[in-house]
Amino acid sequence: MLLDVTSRAIGVHAGGGRFAPVIPKNATVPTRESRVMATTQDGQRELVVEVFEGEHVEVRKNRPLGVFTLAGLPDGPAGEVVAMVDFTIDVDGILSVSGRELSTGTRTDVRLATACGLSRRDVRRLVSGRPRT
Repeated sequence: MLLDVTSRAIGVHAGGGRFAPVIPKNATVPTRESRVMATTQDGQRELVVEVFEGEHVEVRKNRPLGVFTLAGLPDGPAGEVVAMVDFTIDVDGILSVSGRELSTGTRTDVRLATACGLSRRDVRRLVSGRPRT
């Protein structure tokens, strides 16, 4: 039996420059994972989730896929406004991110299609003959 799997982990910027995987490398496609996320500042009105693909613990060394913003959050103290964020990869390899603030039900959805091929940085590195850092 031949199964489609994710080639790299899909995760988020967890603060402090760290990468937090949500969907692991080699997860069978289609797949879905959910994470509870909370505000980090008093009165924060939106939750911004930076989504990356890669394996490195430093977020800047992974490939950015996009930014998901859940806006219209209720006013509240840091950590008390909570959202459920779902990461779904469909059979075509399209990543969808959706979020729902738990107390009000406010929803936002976005589809992130990864571009195939190398990034400009990777092409420059290969042309120059430098190893990846």
